[in-house]
Amino acid sequence: MPTVSKPSFRARTWESHGAAKSAWEVSFFVIDGQKRRRVLRSGFATKRAAEAAFRDYSKEVMDGDFDKTPTVAAPTLKEFTERYLVEGTAGKQPRSIEIDRLAFHWFMQYVPGDTPLDEVAPHQIDAYVARRLQDKPRIKNGRKTVSESTVRRELMCIRRLFNVAVRWKLIQTNPSDGTVKPNPPEGDVVFLEIEEQRALLAACGEMDAASGSSLGADSRHNSAQDTPYLRPLVALALYTGLRASEMFHLSWSDVDFERNRLTVRNTTHFRTKTRKNRMLELHPALLRELESWKRWYEVEIARARARTNDPALHLQLRRKAQERLSILLRCEPRSDRLIFPSFKSVAPDTGEALPMDNIKKGFSRAVREAGIRRRVGLHTLRHTFAVTLARAGVPLTKVSKALGHGSLRTTQIYLRFTPDEGADVTSRLPDLGAASSPT
Repeated sequence: MPTVSKPSFRARTWESHGAAKSAWEVSFFVIDGQKRRRVLRSGFATKRAAEAAFRDYSKEVMDGDFDKTPTVAAPTLKEFTERYLVEGTAGKQPRSIEIDRLAFHWFMQYVPGDTPLDEVAPHQIDAYVARRLQDKPRIKNGRKTVSESTVRRELMCIRRLFNVAVRWKLIQTNPSDGTVKPNPPEGDVVFLEIEEQRALLAACGEMDAASGSSLGADSRHNSAQDTPYLRPLVALALYTGLRASEMFHLSWSDVDFERNRLTVRNTTHFRTKTRKNRMLELHPALLRELESWKRWYEVEIARARARTNDPALHLQLRRKAQERLSILLRCEPRSDRLIFPSFKSVAPDTGEALPMDNIKKGFSRAVREAGIRRRVGLHTLRHTFAVTLARAGVPLTKVSKALGHGSLRTTQIYLRFTPDEGADVTSRLPDLGAASSPT
């Protein structure tokens, strides 16, 4: 005769649209020749309701009138996605969780969120992929439909969702198994030629000189308009190929001026994309740029102090100089401070400057000043670094390591820029005979 083990009750909590939700579930084992784990999860509002459901099920087992698979309604697609975003994302960075959330949002535009999880069919996922590829993009980027890369990324999020549901024994199989992933064509790598790199750096320098050092001088000031940081930041991107997040979270202790080394490391507040530390050799030109960035602070702090204590200045000007001095002292280079701190945002608990997070406006102006007419973003400088190394004959394995790629497959987009790619191929074909002379 089958028996039922002692039950275990658990209260689940999750957040839905900003509101906290909770429900009870009960788990136990049914022993009938073999030991099977069962979970009753029907959104029981109280523990007493879960206990009552367990008693009813136990009675069916003892009477021999039961289905070995509990007839408990599976959670809906919407309910499970909300639970997954709380309980199934351990170790994920917040940005990755938001990508998952957005993918599920678009998926439920085609598969209703009130569909029971075990009733989502493979044909619905195939239809979602086909129809999603015909959607208009949410952001105007010159495309008429959503790209294959976007749909492929969303489908990967959906597959992980159903894989977790299978592992948690909520469904038997993953309905997305067998769905063909969109295969995006290899696109052009946007990068800057050597002369364009020089022009961009020069434009950053000219903008710094023309900015008038208005930092903190006006309460209405937008920090993106004052760009003393732009030249060292662009130089760092061109000479190291770091991701924007990696540059913004670098501290002065990560730079070894004696050994000419830069370390990209994981910290309490930041994780690299691959969660691995890496070390890069610093180019002498980049060292000079970083040293100049340090000296900029020394000069500006001395200037602000002089203006603060200058009795010949109007009181209002001295107050503005004092405000500027406090900002500079908060961001002054120190081993435990960021190389590129925000001039406006501070951490509420420590009062230290937060990482810089938006330089689009200043960077776009520099690109225009450099005479570059195509779309160029900060990530373009990362591509530029990789292409420049590949053209110089640096092995792709070393390029991959410098970029911090988790797989060499990611770096293969730069393979066509290596000097020997495609060389000495067609010349090995035999001569099939000279063309006849035209009459």
